[in-house]
Amino acid sequence: MRQKRLLIGVILCAVGAFMLYDAYTASQNGTPASSSPEDFLAKVHKRIARDPDNVPEGVGDLPPMEGDQSLVAVIKLEPEQLDFGTIANDKFAYREVKIHNTGKADLEIKDLQNSCGCTASVVDKDIVAPGDFATIRVSFNPKKLAGFEAKRTVTILSNSKENPRLVLPITLKIDPEFSVTPDELDFGDIQRGEAALATIVMRQLTDKQEIILKKLTEPRGIVKNIGVSYSERPKSERADPDKHEYEIVVSLPENLSVGPLRSSFYMETNCERFPKLLIPIKANVVSFYTVEPARVSFGRIAPGAEKASVLKVSGVDNAKITVSDVSVDLEGILLEMRASADSNVVEFDLKIDENAPIGYKRGELKFSIASGDKKFSETLSVTCSVGKPRPRSAARPGISPAARQPVRSQQKS
Repeated sequence: MRQKRLLIGVILCAVGAFMLYDAYTASQNGTPASSSPEDFLAKVHKRIARDPDNVPEGVGDLPPMEGDQSLVAVIKLEPEQLDFGTIANDKFAYREVKIHNTGKADLEIKDLQNSCGCTASVVDKDIVAPGDFATIRVSFNPKKLAGFEAKRTVTILSNSKENPRLVLPITLKIDPEFSVTPDELDFGDIQRGEAALATIVMRQLTDKQEIILKKLTEPRGIVKNIGVSYSERPKSERADPDKHEYEIVVSLPENLSVGPLRSSFYMETNCERFPKLLIPIKANVVSFYTVEPARVSFGRIAPGAEKASVLKVSGVDNAKITVSDVSVDLEGILLEMRASADSNVVEFDLKIDENAPIGYKRGELKFSIASGDKKFSETLSVTCSVGKPRPRSAARPGISPAARQPVRSQQKS
């Protein structure tokens, strides 16, 4: 019911827009405008009959002006979602979908739009009579997909009034040439000051090609000194002695900053279809304190401006903390500390020197933090843009500032 109401609303808006356009063109051409919706629809039908090739694609046909309003095409798919299952990794896969016309007028298939180059589709006929069906043949080329799973779509454009753009969802899996376990690393919570190690196993699965691990790229992201290395397992330790198997070790250093860690690296192989695989790395570094935010961005600031509480360091479970040795390597940028009365929170206020150089800046904020016999050094990424405030857009001619103010409801006293 809700969809029907929405469709009726869209149709009424479209008819209203066309009627306005009709009145405008009539005034320009010196011809009388449509006097009623029926008169307007008659003009539309006449134009379509005169130039049927100029009808916008993907827009459903208008119902007949008189008589049975149900004389329209209705499109139904069988199945409504296409699951290829698991397909071979070295040859095309084909599946078929039926397009049924359950309406009372001819269904015209105007176009098929595929979501990517790995998918193709063809239909065996463009016109489907009421009660009949057409067949779409969908093909998938696994050599154009670097992965083991895919979700794609085929969009069917037709003259259906209710579904002029009907989307067919497609899912599939590809028989893997190799496996990676796990395919992403989540270290969970790790204590600041303690190193962490994790292992990934890569195994050749296919018999059609030797799968060899060629290299690992350096981890990406702002976190430095994450180690990645690999070695090939001896045949006696492999799941299948005749297939290559590798052990990949990822190590996190002790000096990570507190907060969430995100990084990744690529495994590069000789697999023709899937030569590079991205491995995400996640962790949450915890300690006796927290830092918010983990990456500091001051945004755009004018010379001489100030901002309060741009950074906060807090003791966990109300632990008393001491912050010292504060430095920031950005010219004209000054950070001042404020400690809470109970010494469990330290906040930083930002000041910009009036003579600070204009432009975008990226640097590092460093400080030491201690609680009891524990002490760590923190290094945070800092970015800002020093410049004069951008001028507000000028008022449009003929509109007073008061007229641009938002309208607020007023209660009668």
